[in-house]
Amino acid sequence: MAKSSPPDSHIHPSLRFLTASQPMPMDDSGEDEDLPPAGEVRRSDKMAAVHAVATAGPMFVTDLTSFSQYIKANIELSTESMLKLDAFCSPHALEKCIAIMYATTLSNQDMLRAMRKTVNKTWEISGELKNKIWSYVRVFLLSPNLSCYRGNIMESALHAMHELQVQGLPPDTELARITQVLSLICKQLTTFRTVIKEKVMVSQTPNGAPIKNIGDLAGALIKNTELPCTQDLYMRLVFLRFLMSPESGINLDNDEQFWLSVDDTLKTYRSSGEAQMMQSLNSCYQADKQKYGELLGDGHQTMSLDNVALWIKVVNKNAQSVVKARNEILAIFSNGVILGQGDPD
Repeated sequence: MAKSSPPDSHIHPSLRFLTASQPMPMDDSGEDEDLPPAGEVRRSDKMAAVHAVATAGPMFVTDLTSFSQYIKANIELSTESMLKLDAFCSPHALEKCIAIMYATTLSNQDMLRAMRKTVNKTWEISGELKNKIWSYVRVFLLSPNLSCYRGNIMESALHAMHELQVQGLPPDTELARITQVLSLICKQLTTFRTVIKEKVMVSQTPNGAPIKNIGDLAGALIKNTELPCTQDLYMRLVFLRFLMSPESGINLDNDEQFWLSVDDTLKTYRSSGEAQMMQSLNSCYQADKQKYGELLGDGHQTMSLDNVALWIKVVNKNAQSVVKARNEILAIFSNGVILGQGDPD
């Protein structure tokens, strides 16, 4: 009766060590508690490695130098990766190659673990950036160069902040973060438009006596900002106060319609030419002084727009390029923000 052959008799003796238990890379299940700390190996892995060495046959050397040329011809690799591939495929004991592959797998696991922790962190606008945005919004809406109050102001304000390299502001390529910033700009624009309207309206009432003078009104609006008083700012506030007076005939009940009416009036003034526009604004200014009083005292000194800080000049430049919103676009917005359009209330 013929003797039965060993189960691995068909395997070349030099290859039998491959059937031994080898330490397998840990399953990257996404649960960090299942993984040992970086740099440590489970006891079971150590035992498996010891068993593999004890049962492995004699090591033999593999030379894959010629095959590496084929790999490089068919797989796109960087110069650094090609050098590493050459080193890997040069004559080495097979066990060393397996160890290198195992170490590479562990390294990839470490990177995945680090990436997972980074992804889980939600970006938030810092308190410092929030204060900066609030400052820029106020200066933007008080700019005497502002072409309209309901348009793509939030994009123009963001552009000015990028131009001035405001610290903490995410780049345009990070769309999710930029959307958060635009949303905050939108809310603060809405808030400060309301503040401007309320203070200007109060200045026309008996309760608004402390701010009825246009200089005092301007001082109340620029309080806690770096914006200086200018003659141009006074004239813009006089223009707004006239449009909020009964003489203008503009409906003040609907905020959105009011600011659209302001933009329409500004457009009409500009269409008549620069000289005619300045003449109309100056007429409003003289009438306002007669009605609410002259600018008296040292507290009403003004600065020329040419002498304001550089960042305010940049804001004024961007404020001048704001595009007026169309009624049909504004009708789309009731909640949220759509990039590239106006700043919805």
